[in-house]
Amino acid sequence: MVAVNSSTSSFKMNGKPNGFTTAERWGLVAVTLAGLAVLLVWLQFGPVLVPTCRTMAMRALSPTTRVIATGTSRVERGIDPRSFKAPLVNVSSGGLSYLTMQPMIQRALARAPGARLVLIEFDIFLLKGKGLIKERLFELDVPMRYWPMPWMDRVWFVLENGGVLSAMPHIDVEYFAQSIRPNERPPAGANGFNPYPFFRDLSDEGSDELYGAAKYISMHRKELVGDLDGRNIAALLELLTWLDARDIQWRLITLPHLPGWVEGRPEEWEQSVEGAWQAIRARYPDIDQRSWDATSELGLGRPHFHDGLHLNRLGVEVFNRALDERINGWLTP
Repeated sequence: MVAVNSSTSSFKMNGKPNGFTTAERWGLVAVTLAGLAVLLVWLQFGPVLVPTCRTMAMRALSPTTRVIATGTSRVERGIDPRSFKAPLVNVSSGGLSYLTMQPMIQRALARAPGARLVLIEFDIFLLKGKGLIKERLFELDVPMRYWPMPWMDRVWFVLENGGVLSAMPHIDVEYFAQSIRPNERPPAGANGFNPYPFFRDLSDEGSDELYGAAKYISMHRKELVGDLDGRNIAALLELLTWLDARDIQWRLITLPHLPGWVEGRPEEWEQSVEGAWQAIRARYPDIDQRSWDATSELGLGRPHFHDGLHLNRLGVEVFNRALDERINGWLTP
């Protein structure tokens, strides 16, 4: 009698070619299709198909870039590269600090080797801040090792925002970042500028209480606290030294503030700014010639502001015209 292999016999009796029944194969197909559908839905809301102003800025950097502007949301919404004669890219983000600006600009200049001038916002927000909104670090190609936060916070962020994918800063992040849900579609050619989608100013009665200078001072008094001034000043000075070593010009720029903001700023903010200014002046005695505070010179008021901090379209136009004249002078040998 010929022995029958029990496994072969069982395989034939169960009728599982390649180890799967017809129903199981269809199940695998369904799971695969469902997975692809989930991926496509994610991509629809991710920066691949819906780019943010930050991913657009990184894509716009090239050997033809001559000027890079960087800072907080005040720069992001206040400097429109389309308004300048020199090729300019706006590499900014809400919540930025000098701690994360330093590696961000160094990496940006690797993509723009022809840049001759870097405009750096100088204000209290960058002196007190920890970094920038963490989801945007990937959009700006800042690897996790540069994040100014404890490693446990980094691990928690990874778990909350896309798992393993979030911890892979060397992928083409500006096209395939982690689970970001951007809500803005920047206009074509804006090169990092993020305009408000509608015109608004502070001229209406009661607007100051709703979103004016006093409101924004109150909001930021809760955020701009802590003792990161020293670390941020050190990071700024390191960035300036790094730019000097490469013969790249830089200017410190303070965008226009409302009179109400200037009058209502807490004393501790004034002390922080003054301390930073003294540290910079000790390294650069000619800092007055390498900086510009546009507040007093331009004298912009309520009709020029969208809210207590950010310029509206009219304010952007006025400020950008004045800044363009200065940039042309700075770039002229």
